[in-house]
Amino acid sequence: MAEQARHGFTRRSFIRGAAVLTAAGALVGCSPKTRDLEETDEKQQEAPETQIFSGVCRGNCAGGCFLNIHVRDGQVVRTSAREMPDPQYNRICMKGLSHPHRIYSAERLQYPLRRTGERGDDQWERISWDEAMGEIAEKWNGYVEEFGPASVGLFTGSGNYGLVNGMSTGGVTSRFLAASGIAYLNQTVDAAANFATSRLLGMGYYSSGNEPADMLNARTILIWGANPAISQIQNMHFLMEARDNGTKLIAIDPMLSQTAARSDQWIPVRSGTDGALALGMMNYIVEQGWQDLDFLREHSVAPCLVKESDGKFLRQADLDGTEVSAEDAKNAATALVMGADGATGVVGTVADPQLEGTFEVNGIKATTAYSLLLERIAEYPVSRAAEITGVSEDLIRDVAEQYACNTPSSIYTFFGIDHYWNGHWSQGCLGTLAILTGNVGKPGAFCGFQECLGSGLGNAVLASPEGAPGQAAKYNAPFLTKAFDEGEYAGEPFNLKMAMFSHTNAVTNMADRNDTLSWMNRCEFLVGADMVMTDTMRYCDIVLPVAHWFEKEDVFVSYATHPFCLYQEKAVEPAFESRADIDIFNELAERVGCGDIFKITTEEYLEQMFRTPQAQAMGADLATLKEKKAVRQAGEEGEAYVYGEGGVFATTSKLAELYVENPVGSNPYTEGWDLAKEHLAYWEPALQVGDEERRKTYPIQLLSEHSRFRTHTQWFEADMLKEIDTEPFIKLSPTDAATYGIQTGDQVRAYNELGSVVLTAQINPGLPQGMATCPKGWEAHEFIEGSFTELFTKEGNPFCSNQAYFDCTVAIEKR
Repeated sequence: MAEQARHGFTRRSFIRGAAVLTAAGALVGCSPKTRDLEETDEKQQEAPETQIFSGVCRGNCAGGCFLNIHVRDGQVVRTSAREMPDPQYNRICMKGLSHPHRIYSAERLQYPLRRTGERGDDQWERISWDEAMGEIAEKWNGYVEEFGPASVGLFTGSGNYGLVNGMSTGGVTSRFLAASGIAYLNQTVDAAANFATSRLLGMGYYSSGNEPADMLNARTILIWGANPAISQIQNMHFLMEARDNGTKLIAIDPMLSQTAARSDQWIPVRSGTDGALALGMMNYIVEQGWQDLDFLREHSVAPCLVKESDGKFLRQADLDGTEVSAEDAKNAATALVMGADGATGVVGTVADPQLEGTFEVNGIKATTAYSLLLERIAEYPVSRAAEITGVSEDLIRDVAEQYACNTPSSIYTFFGIDHYWNGHWSQGCLGTLAILTGNVGKPGAFCGFQECLGSGLGNAVLASPEGAPGQAAKYNAPFLTKAFDEGEYAGEPFNLKMAMFSHTNAVTNMADRNDTLSWMNRCEFLVGADMVMTDTMRYCDIVLPVAHWFEKEDVFVSYATHPFCLYQEKAVEPAFESRADIDIFNELAERVGCGDIFKITTEEYLEQMFRTPQAQAMGADLATLKEKKAVRQAGEEGEAYVYGEGGVFATTSKLAELYVENPVGSNPYTEGWDLAKEHLAYWEPALQVGDEERRKTYPIQLLSEHSRFRTHTQWFEADMLKEIDTEPFIKLSPTDAATYGIQTGDQVRAYNELGSVVLTAQINPGLPQGMATCPKGWEAHEFIEGSFTELFTKEGNPFCSNQAYFDCTVAIEKR
């Protein structure tokens, strides 16, 4: 293992993998037999027939590539790109091509295992499925009977976006949580940007983008906090085609990324200051009068009157001296605006409402939401924004002009902004910038990402079966150690005894690895289900082998940069003793007493999904999907889907809500909330990256970057990719390398108060001084010493629970 991890694909690892392939039968029919080689006089045998099945690559890269699965003699021999209904979306990457190496990997879990040594020591004994499920159910039922349903928790991640067998909305894990009534262990990953955008535009930023093909309609695209050349390579060709068609591509990124190198312009913003840059741009746009006043009046809450007394919208009930109803209090569409004639009326019913001003109405003082926004924007003149961000004043003005005037404009964003302590504030500033200029809800204009969920097909109400008690509690993982220490969680009793891990590798993916292991080891019983022995599985007491994606039937409806629902045929039988997720959860449900509520077959899942109003609105049915393998679920044939088209958004009010009337945080510890920061666009420095005093001790920001060769920790077992991706490297700027006397190939130790890691150095001239990067997704045994995720703080924003992976500073030294 050590040799393979350090040096990639070796002769030893090839022999080992080939042995497993042969044992599994994978080489039968696709390699010459000894007899064929010896008896050359015989007529060459005819190649066995190849069957082709439809399949989907459905990890967490947001690709959702449609695949042909080539099967010979019952074994997957290769994959290829499958024709989409719209050929613009025909794509496959090296990960998609390497699936046979995952299916027949030497790392594949073959049968259930029980731990025999200490947690993490890799000492196991083989047990039967009956033994494994019996022991899990015995522990489960005992804990629930003695301590209640919240004593058992399910931790799930993004390892499989299948509807039936994965964690897609309405998928198997959601359904099991609801049916069993246990606790949900929330990983709080990638949460800040979604949280911020949903408040403004009604859907999280995953879904507030237009269809990727629509980027050809944009005249300016800000690629802000994203590196699609690496992380969303299926989208990159649309961006390049748009550029070739005359669209101006502007990359806003602290480092010269592969995407920035292919853009028309690169804006090297200082890490964690994106919100301040957006505020500075808004300041200049307002100064020049480039805001879209018609859009603000007609499609936003900008003219709505905000009471000075409590920050709530003024409503007719306030003027009548009666109590505002609970329903009205949650709907900005019931707010009042001031007409040009001085009379008030409900938003949307008054022609040409006043956008600016403070008024006294029946003795109540109120100011328009737009005036309050202008006050906030005025705090960030271009000079201040330049000082904070490191971007020159002239460059800020130039980008602001291009975005506001060379329209329609789009902001293509991903997790580059999300992964900071101040992520939801910065993302809120981007959304506000888009609303201010009217660059949302139009062809060529969006702010967010392009998971096309226009149909809502993935939201089919399958997650709460009839009679389900619902989850007993929701525990955000960064607070679990605190909860164990205090015996309570946010003021409620806490007594977690057992945790089950499904579709996740929490130990390697969560911030502060040592803290994750700390709370895991305080659980009395841990169960894991996966295809391979990950770092998380190594700490479990029982490990269950899960079937590969191609070994089970499924449907893919969410988290893709294309607008299609795709059908996953079962191409081969599960290898060894592995089982499909739905089968595992069905049996477990029977044993823990919720089988009558939970139990459902794959066919029933799919039939229910296509009986929903969302499916009927599409005109889709299961028979059509099985026949065609792909059906459009967003937009019309030949017409790109536009989120919020016509300025009608998925908010309760149907308006763009640049003023958040009733902000509610996702951090359950409410004593840290400050609502004054949450109503309008706001920014303050990042936690570690923006702490000048801390950076005297830990001067280097350590950024985790995505890799072409892995999706988080998935594909670490694919030997084909290890030929190229041989080991994790720490990449340093030439200036920092010279300062520390480090050259390419040297071993470097990066450390802070939380932990350390030792890696091999590379020099990257695209990095600014004071920043280092390392690709994410490597297991602990693949590092020379330590582990990368030991270094990331679990401390989240007091209002928005989120893993701040990029908000990390370290010291480095040459080994």
